[in-house]
Amino acid sequence: MYAPNAAKNTTFTFLPIIKKTGEYEVFFYCIPLGDNVSKEMVVQVKHAKGKTKIVIDPVKNHSSWVSLGTYSFNNGDGAEIMVDGTMTNGGLIADAVILRPVGATAIANK
Repeated sequence: MYAPNAAKNTTFTFLPIIKKTGEYEVFFYCIPLGDNVSKEMVVQVKHAKGKTKIVIDPVKNHSSWVSLGTYSFNNGDGAEIMVDGTMTNGGLIADAVILRPVGATAIANK
């Protein structure tokens, strides 16, 4: 997904359903859109202990998975990964997220 975010009011939200309570590393995929997107994009992760905001550079990390950190998640539908356009200047992207259980096989990049 892409949005120009001219009014700084766009958000993209992923709502994963967690099958098993535990620690998960969260990854965000940066699609290759070149200079049409902001070089600083805010992604907020809602997890069992609250919310954490992470700033990523989708231009520098294009075509790759970026780790947003490791967090505790409870079983159910309370998790949320949101690209926050209210705190970002320029276009926003959102393609995919992965929540990998800690200790699982690594994610191949590219």
